[in-house]
Amino acid sequence: MPPEGFSILRQWSESRPESVRSRNGWLFGFDEFDCISPAIFKALNQIISEVTGTRLDPNPTHFHHLRKSFCSWGLLRLLLPAGCEPPDYMSEADRRWLIAGPNFRPEEVRRTEKPWNSDVFLIGQFLGHLQGRTTLSRYFHFCGELLRIYLSRSEELSPTPEQLLFAVGRGPDSENKGLDSQTAMEFAVSLLGNMAKASGIIQSPVPPRPSKQTSSLLTEILEAWDLLSVIEVKDAEAETAEAAISQAAADLGMDVNRAKAIRDAAHHLSTMTSGNGKYRHRFMELPSRNSHPATRSIIPVRPNGPFDIQTMNQFADRIEAHRGRRFLVDGVKAYVEYLWDSEGCPVFTDVKKDGAGAKGFLKLLRKLDIRDKDIGFGSFDCKGSASRAEWKEVLRLRRRRLFERWQVPHEKRSSVRPWLGIKPIFRSETPVQSPGLFAFRFTMVMSYIVLEAESVTQCEP
Repeated sequence: MPPEGFSILRQWSESRPESVRSRNGWLFGFDEFDCISPAIFKALNQIISEVTGTRLDPNPTHFHHLRKSFCSWGLLRLLLPAGCEPPDYMSEADRRWLIAGPNFRPEEVRRTEKPWNSDVFLIGQFLGHLQGRTTLSRYFHFCGELLRIYLSRSEELSPTPEQLLFAVGRGPDSENKGLDSQTAMEFAVSLLGNMAKASGIIQSPVPPRPSKQTSSLLTEILEAWDLLSVIEVKDAEAETAEAAISQAAADLGMDVNRAKAIRDAAHHLSTMTSGNGKYRHRFMELPSRNSHPATRSIIPVRPNGPFDIQTMNQFADRIEAHRGRRFLVDGVKAYVEYLWDSEGCPVFTDVKKDGAGAKGFLKLLRKLDIRDKDIGFGSFDCKGSASRAEWKEVLRLRRRRLFERWQVPHEKRSSVRPWLGIKPIFRSETPVQSPGLFAFRFTMVMSYIVLEAESVTQCEP
């Protein structure tokens, strides 16, 4: 942290109102809101990641995680029914804290015999939320657990043993007819967790990030992804959107204008569709909340395998080496604008209109040190066709360069189109969505978001 940062912290600490210092000793306790230098939050986030032992993780713990933890645990304590035992899977220390006494810090939050509507409003006030729905939908992560607790206390709403058997896939003729609610709940949690991982809603455990010095671009990519994970969606309400982006940028120590540019670039890609109306890029789908349908987020789906991490580091370094070059901008733009999710690569449909884009992307692959033998070309036309010859001429390929025959989607095998796909090959035996290709896709998408945000902020006065 620069010396002026320490000076600001000292000033904040010494000028806090006496009521704040004597009551709870919080650092951020001014009566009026004032902006804090991003350098302070960066230093604070480093301290938090060190204390929690997550500094080298791909997603180290930061200030915003603490806000969500305060909301989730604090609100669970307020809303937990009187006399109700906390969930069995919690540690003994957590269970004791949830039911031990009426008050916890800050002193204004008091647990009563029954929940009050003001509980959500009060926690939202501490978090600086304008609306209670933000607190419940994005910060409180025990809604499902509370619902289970309330239902388990109601004889009318509790499932019968027969219903529990059907819920776990056993029929009335099953040899084991005894099934308790705890076993059924464990089955449901396991099933929902596996479904969420398979659909990309939640990520699998991420291996530790290598201790090798991370490139500047990869650091920016991971910071941008963390920001998008906090915001989740681009809110249609201007006031709500402004508050969400400002809070997220402050928590991550990021310039708010850069944060907005990152959000807008991600939103642009998340809504981009191909000619058949399908989304071009992979973004997480947020589960339904409060009777609202599932929502497409602005968070790109992120690969987590060891080979993925290696591929991301490899190409982030290479892209960083060419930063500021025109061919990099053109190549990345061609990639995101022509990508087909079904093929895992850009597909160019018109030689005359798309020829420049195809040339730009091919040039980028070569500049990224991908050898010609590791670049595949997929033609949707017949061998010896005029379109293949035209593509080879535009891309300056040898006449004997092999084109793989790709199937025109949703049509007969004999159907042909003058289209061409260009795909980097990482492992010859892997399918379309290979691990290396998935990591390459994520790196290219996030590079576009970071570079586009950089371009936008540089153009601003």
